[in-house]
Amino acid sequence: MAPHTVRRIMNWHHILCRSTLGLALIAGQLHAQEPAQPAAPTLPPPRDPVIRVLVQTNPSTPSALVKLITTLTDLREGRYAVPFVQKLIDLNLDDEQLAALHREVGSAFFVKISAQPELQPIGAQFASDAMTRIDTRARDPQRLAGLIEKLGDPAPGVKRLALAELQQGRDAAVQALLTVLVDDAQTDAHANVQYALSIFGSEAFAPIAALVRDGSDAIKQRAINVLGRLEHPDAPIYALGPAFLPSSSPALRAAALNVLRGRGELTASDAGFELYKFANDYYTGKRTLSADESGFTSIWKWDADAGQLGQTKILAQLATAQQVLRFARDARTLLPQSVEVRRLYLGALIEAKQSAAMTTEGEANPLVAELKNEGVDALLDLIDNAIQTGRNRVAFTGLTTLGEVATPDILRTVDGRAGLVAHALRNPRREIRFAALDAVAKLGPTDVFPGSSYVAETADYLLRTTGRPRALVADPRVLNAPALSGIAANLGFRPVVAHDARSTVRTAIQSGDIELILIDMLLAAPSSGHLISSLRRDARTATVPIVIITSEPDDVPRAESIARQAGFAATVSADGDLGDFRAAATSAGVVPSTGLLRVKQAKQVLTWFAALDVPARQRYGWQQLEAALLEALEQPELAPLTAKLLGEFSSVTAQSALVNYASFVGRPIELRTAAANAFRASVKQFGILLTSQQMLTQYDRYNASERRPKAEQDVLASILDTLEGVVPQAGPATSATTPKPAEGERE
Repeated sequence: MAPHTVRRIMNWHHILCRSTLGLALIAGQLHAQEPAQPAAPTLPPPRDPVIRVLVQTNPSTPSALVKLITTLTDLREGRYAVPFVQKLIDLNLDDEQLAALHREVGSAFFVKISAQPELQPIGAQFASDAMTRIDTRARDPQRLAGLIEKLGDPAPGVKRLALAELQQGRDAAVQALLTVLVDDAQTDAHANVQYALSIFGSEAFAPIAALVRDGSDAIKQRAINVLGRLEHPDAPIYALGPAFLPSSSPALRAAALNVLRGRGELTASDAGFELYKFANDYYTGKRTLSADESGFTSIWKWDADAGQLGQTKILAQLATAQQVLRFARDARTLLPQSVEVRRLYLGALIEAKQSAAMTTEGEANPLVAELKNEGVDALLDLIDNAIQTGRNRVAFTGLTTLGEVATPDILRTVDGRAGLVAHALRNPRREIRFAALDAVAKLGPTDVFPGSSYVAETADYLLRTTGRPRALVADPRVLNAPALSGIAANLGFRPVVAHDARSTVRTAIQSGDIELILIDMLLAAPSSGHLISSLRRDARTATVPIVIITSEPDDVPRAESIARQAGFAATVSADGDLGDFRAAATSAGVVPSTGLLRVKQAKQVLTWFAALDVPARQRYGWQQLEAALLEALEQPELAPLTAKLLGEFSSVTAQSALVNYASFVGRPIELRTAAANAFRASVKQFGILLTSQQMLTQYDRYNASERRPKAEQDVLASILDTLEGVVPQAGPATSATTPKPAEGERE
């Protein structure tokens, strides 16, 4: 035993001797350099003659000591075993002796003495120290390499002992054996290593499966030989591809078919169907990969360039998508005409690529290129199925790709009805609606189509964003709303209040930022949940999470019934704390905010409309967007584009908004300039629509700006120039050419 270990054990001995528990049978002599301690009281002699005889045997060998300690603890006389534990410690067994003891008595002895109360603290201390040393020795790389060499020893006893020792190394031994298995230069050792790996059972399955999946042809053959011996229930699945794929060599195919023996006559179609079913079970959640609390799982991965097999941690979601993709790809090779297999493969392809974030915005997207090659019919089938099954990311990618490969004809069915894209414009999910609008923008239809009125409706919804998530607080009691608003704010939402059913529905459907609705039971209960039913019937609020708040215990069953019928809903007591409300919101389906993404989407909608000509805008009924544009004008990121579009409305409201925005002190000067320029464009096209009083107000605003910075004065001056018919470009760069006003009008 190393000196530091001896010292630690003697310190425990020192503590025990001073303990008031008085375990005096422990050897009383202390280390010479430690101060002498008072002798501890001795235990009374055992009354039981059997125990007395056992104690008097006083064994001295490790094996005999272990047997005596075990017997005394089994007889519930652990207190008399304490001195023998100390005697075992004092033997100072080296690593080899300790390993030999472990082989003889197993781990159960060490577990027992660490858990037996009467043997503490030295029992747990000795067991912990011993198992740590045993484990360190068992996992030592040099020792494992030596044991692997002994697998080829002609003496059967040496080989059996080496196998037993390797098993103690667990995953470290598996890794060492795998290193030899993938080494093409160690041909002589491969047969013995394959046999050794087979005794590890399920512990060796994952890395062997990784080699079967991704290794070279020669490595796959060796791995499959191990796979067939592991008797793992999934082993045949991993052999199906090598057995039937055209890319397999004859030797690999023979090895894989050997694993499948006993399963009857299998055809390539049979294999393809089994691979599809296996992949689909993971895709639909019937099978899952284990994950830690952070959502990560460990996978084995073969690095062909480095010639190494190792473990890495990735998100379980990504690992699952990759698992599905591998088997779906093989299934598609064997069943190329199957629509179901194609659909599974494309869905897994999208989810795997997106989970791995393998593409960067602005760069060529290989995923889109591959989807394009599938053709329009395959994309339509994929999108339709993804929407039906709630695969939102798949539907989103499919729609955005569809716009690049299809023609405007897909916007209508053969019988002239609204097509899939038009229906997607009214999907409950915001991201699907945006993707459908993106598809329409890319398709660029030159005429109206069934459902084209949904374009303006969706654009209106997407534009009404502040970049911050909102929570709608619906409570008929005016004095109660502030408390619920405070809860909403603490949950991370900007609260919006409604006090009746009509205003609740109107507010919920008009704001694209509502991500949570808190409804008091006083509003939810009347008409058996009619209010919530109204929210669920509208696509814009169909999946917005709802939390129903109850004040009386008698209301709880009814509230829970309404929540179950509504979906994406939960209940909470009005007396609950913030944690209760947060848990209810999570249960209802609240997800982390996507505020920045919403602003980005709104900006893309504005860019698209700005690029359309007047007839195209009129086809989509873009006049309906004025109110949404007035809201968007208040968002700095959206203001320049919004101002430009408002300048193309023949509307008093639009011109008034632009003038007021440009005149507002405190806004960035570049945004005010953009609004002034948009006002100039509006006047040039539609004339002055402001009232006389509004025009006089502008002169007052200019005259009041005497002490303001020159840049602000220039913006206000440009508005007056527009009103006076000069209409120059607004901003400091052109202010020098602005005619001087008559005295009394501007200073």
